[in-house]
Amino acid sequence: MGSADTLERDIVIDDSRLVSFMGPELRVYGTPRMLADAEMACRDLLLQQLGDGLDSVGVGVQLEHTGGAVEGDTVTISAKLKSFDGRKADFDVEVRRKGNVIGRIGHQRAAVPLDKLKQRIVAMQQGDA
Repeated sequence: MGSADTLERDIVIDDSRLVSFMGPELRVYGTPRMLADAEMACRDLLLQQLGDGLDSVGVGVQLEHTGGAVEGDTVTISAKLKSFDGRKADFDVEVRRKGNVIGRIGHQRAAVPLDKLKQRIVAMQQGDA
């Protein structure tokens, strides 16, 4: 882990991160899984800034998937918190394989009080929202 505004983590590409729609010989790190990995890194980084009873939800993303990774590869997710105003956070993320950038992601998250989020979800489940 880096400073308070950066987080770096290595992820081993396992079967759950591969797409298989092109056939068994062409299974590669899927874009949706790259995004999920980046989102979790950003969330974990932001949690260091948030107080008790708060978490965050993703509210925006811009993604370029420019290279591949295969099963067994290790990719490095590098997330940088560019700005945080107490409510909204803006991140830059790079995904690298063997030092080469294979993904660039801009991600935005909003801090949310967990009690209010729970109330909103219950209302949606009951058809009130």
